[in-house]
Amino acid sequence: MYLFRNIIFILFILSGFYLNAQSTQLYSTKSGVIKYDLNGRKQGSEVIYFDNYGKLFSDLRSTTAIIAGDTIEESYLNIYKHDTLFEINLNKHTFILSKSTGLPNSNKLISAEMIDVLGYKNCGTEEIAGMSCNIYSGDYGKLWIWNNIVLKSEMEIMDIIITTQATTYLTNIEIPESKFEIPKKLRQINQ
Repeated sequence: MYLFRNIIFILFILSGFYLNAQSTQLYSTKSGVIKYDLNGRKQGSEVIYFDNYGKLFSDLRSTTAIIAGDTIEESYLNIYKHDTLFEINLNKHTFILSKSTGLPNSNKLISAEMIDVLGYKNCGTEEIAGMSCNIYSGDYGKLWIWNNIVLKSEMEIMDIIITTQATTYLTNIEIPESKFEIPKKLRQINQ
């Protein structure tokens, strides 16, 4: 798990440099929804809604894991709007508020520069969620990328295959404003 966290940390740092330098948009289309299936230590789903090229962003991640015989369910909602990131724990009804000078980082976005830094090599193409993705392979696993968006990732951590795969990707659709609303009755936690 430690190696996986380090990989994700590196991707966040690199994506922050890339996205802040870009600072105009996260996505190449005005709006969309991406639905992912999550498999590995935790099973679950993730749904990302975006509008205005990512200046409005909602990411709902729900997972279930069985740990020492107990079923652990977690639901997190991250909403970015008006240069503010709301990190919401739906199980505990709490949130953390962060001001931002740039667009939010997303672990589903990656640049060609990041692929090179991580040492990934192109090894073909495959269709994921209706999009023709380039497949990149490296020491950390495989990535299926379409237009800088990771539509599938596969990593082996401590003999467990961890897979995230888009099942749906719809672009330039009407996104209800309710997808970017902050739930009521939350308690703010200081960082």
